[in-house]
Amino acid sequence: MTLSFIIPLYNCEAYVADCLNGIYGSEVDERDFEVIIVNDGSKDNGPMVCQAFANEHSNLHLISQENQGASAARNAGLNVAKGEFVWFVDADDKLVPHFFIKMVDVMKHDSTTELFCFNHYRVFKDRTDTCIDYAEEKTIDGIQFYSGNASGFLWNKIYRRELISSTRFLAGTKNLEDAYFNLKVIPKAINIRCLTDIGYYYNNTNQASTSKDQSLRNLVKLNQDSLTIHWAIAKDIAQCNDKQRASIYKEMLNKSIAGHLYSLMRFYSPGYLRRNINKYRTAGFYPVPKTSHQRTNKFLLLANRKTLFVLFTRLYKLLT
Repeated sequence: MTLSFIIPLYNCEAYVADCLNGIYGSEVDERDFEVIIVNDGSKDNGPMVCQAFANEHSNLHLISQENQGASAARNAGLNVAKGEFVWFVDADDKLVPHFFIKMVDVMKHDSTTELFCFNHYRVFKDRTDTCIDYAEEKTIDGIQFYSGNASGFLWNKIYRRELISSTRFLAGTKNLEDAYFNLKVIPKAINIRCLTDIGYYYNNTNQASTSKDQSLRNLVKLNQDSLTIHWAIAKDIAQCNDKQRASIYKEMLNKSIAGHLYSLMRFYSPGYLRRNINKYRTAGFYPVPKTSHQRTNKFLLLANRKTLFVLFTRLYKLLT
């Protein structure tokens, strides 16, 4: 079998039929792929929608588990996947059918590529933007991938399952889990094909998604996941004997902490920001070292001055 789709499902009744129609509407031979949907304790009728598709398509496998988060759901899918390649798709998104058709043929005749990367559409209520992460077709390795402006998403990549091997998502996390998974997997790759094709529709209209949910409960969880992932990367750095990979880990850690500080400034209280800075300082991660990204470094000129940064955040809250 050429390809395994792995789709976590949680309260996506309104979107999952479009997602599956995008796959099956391509009319790719169903012997060439399987669709693994992991129902992560959905409370709506999404699983019933999927079961209806399963009744019509023998290559669709619906797995159900108690709610454990997308990371655990993807792990469950990986544990049973049989395809030579894996494509992680979100239940509220869609793939581009003609790209799927093309890639099945490409994968059948490509014995060396370990990872395919491609571009995507970002769908808003009033428009659809074209997002170009890969402006030229080229073959690179995992170290070169991270020397550029690496895209940390899962869904704009197709992974050879052998590259993933026994690597799994950090269970229980739903923030930065994709970037961390990629950080564990991609640096090992020798052959990565960057394609200029647009292969995916990312849905930016689902207000119930993790990235859109601004409830206190979700914000607390996102913050805790950021700390969990950052501590995990730090542990990987300490255990890594490869200088190039360790350098990639350090760069990613510094960029990600900077991103976390920016989110704390925008969405959390000044007191919450201060407490997290103290945690980073105690761990030796603050002040945050310079990165290769100029815009990030400009932000760090402020963020690395704790008293000024907290004061700025107070003013920001008053003015917004």
